[in-house]
Amino acid sequence: LFQSIPEMFLLIILGFKLFNIDVDFKKALLVSLLISIIVYFVREFASVYGLHTAILIFCSLILIKIILKMNIAYSFICIVTSLLVDGLLQSILTPVLLSLFQSAPEGLITSPWLNIVLFIPSGLLMFLLYIFIKKRKVFLFDLKIYENDAKYLFKDKSLLVLFTVLIQGIFITVMNQTFYLSQQTYVLGGIEYTIINIIISVFTILVLFSIKGLGDDIKDKVEMSLLKTHLE
Repeated sequence: LFQSIPEMFLLIILGFKLFNIDVDFKKALLVSLLISIIVYFVREFASVYGLHTAILIFCSLILIKIILKMNIAYSFICIVTSLLVDGLLQSILTPVLLSLFQSAPEGLITSPWLNIVLFIPSGLLMFLLYIFIKKRKVFLFDLKIYENDAKYLFKDKSLLVLFTVLIQGIFITVMNQTFYLSQQTYVLGGIEYTIINIIISVFTILVLFSIKGLGDDIKDKVEMSLLKTHLE
C-alpha cells in the first residue's frame, strides 16, 4: 500500500493532466486508496501478473466514474496512457536500480520494500512531468474540446484507432514486465533482455507520439465540426 497509493494517485492526476483535464486531489486520493486496497487483495489471491493491471484499469474506470464523475471513455484514455508512461519509466529505471542494489528481478516479488525504493525515482519523474505539463500547458491532446459535444467522442472513428493503440501498448508493456519477472530473463541473459527492453521502450515512445498525432487530427476535426454547426 505504501507504493500503490501514491503510484495510483500519480497515475490519475498525470493521466488526466496529459489530456488537459483537472481532477479534485482529495477525490483522486480517495479513488487511489480504494483501488490500492482492491489490488492488494488481488495480488494476495491471484498469481497472474497481467490480471492485476486489468483489474486496476477496470476498478479505476468504475470508481472514477462514481467518485470523480468522469466519462468512462475519458478515464480509459487517460489511465491507460498514464500506465504506459509509468511502464516506460519502470522499464528504463528498474534494471538500472536493481543492478545498483545488486538484486535479481525476483527480489521485486520477495522483498516488498524493494518495490517501494524502486518506485521513488519513477514516482518523482511522474510528479515532475505533471508539474511541467501544468505550467507549460503541453498536452497530448485536449479532451476538453468534447465538453460541449460529448457524443462526438463516440462518433469519431479516429478514437477507435486510439483505443486500439492504447490496448496494444498496455498489453506489450504488461508482457514485458511479466517477462522480466519470469525465469526467461535468466535464460536469455542480460544483453538479450536489454535489447528487447530497448525495443519495447522505443515502441512505447512511438505509441505516445501516435497519441499526440491522433489528438491533433481529432482536434482539427472537432473544430471544423463546430465551425460547420455554427455557420448552419
